Order: sequence, then structure tokens, then C-alpha cells
Amino acid sequence: MFGLAPRAKTLRIETRARNALALLPDAGGASAGSKIAIAAPAARALPAPTVHLVNAVRAARVPAILSHNAGRYLCNYLCWRAAEAAVKPAGPRLAAFVHVPPLRRKPRPRRGTARLDAQDLARAATRLLLTLTAAARR
Repeated sequence: MFGLAPRAKTLRIETRARNALALLPDAGGASAGSKIAIAAPAARALPAPTVHLVNAVRAARVPAILSHNAGRYLCNYLCWRAAEAAVKPAGPRLAAFVHVPPLRRKPRPRRGTARLDAQDLARAATRLLLTLTAAARR
């Protein structure tokens, strides 16, 4: 899964989801409780080879870090539900979530600029998918 992280400067490979809901109302104005799942742990690890994913992205010359905070709203909720599904017998064996920073619209003007462009994201996504495919085959 991929999500936008408006303030991020690099790709962030999420490692866990918190059992917490934002106190913000949804689009319909409804507010939920404070937890995603009652009587569940405070956090769940995402079942993905996160260190391998970060290394794969970096090998594609794209900056990436491990993150322990999937946010407070939809991204965290998706991470939680993916991690929850992965512990079920018929669930997926792997689930990964990558936060992507806003992309630059024009090609990089010079080396060393921080913002990523679509080519950077395509290279990183290719490496991520190849790494996850290899992990799934093991």
C-alpha cells in the first residue's frame, strides 16, 4: 500500500500500526471511538521485511527510512487492518505500507535537491515490489 505524507522528505517504510483512531470526524461528520479494535494490543507490526525494503529503495538511489508512525488517520487504519488480516490463517503473509512525499512536477534541476520526482518513485516502487515478491516466495 502507498499513502501520501505531505510533510515527508523521503519514502517512509512503515513498520507498525497503532491501535488508535484520530479524534477527527470522518467526511460524514461521525466520530468513532479512540481504538480501532477493542481488547487488541496497542500496536501491531506490519508483516514485511522492512529492513530489506529500505535497503532496496536506497539501492535504487532513492532516500528512504524506517518509520514507526503510520499517522493518525486513514494510513494508520489501513496498516492496522493489513497487519490484523495477516495473522488470520487465510490472510496475506506479507503487508507493507510506504508513505510517499509530495513529488516534484519537473525533473530535478541539479544533484542534491531533496524532493523526489515520478522517476524516483517508479524506481523505488519497482525495487519494493521485487523485494516483496522475493520475500513471498520464501
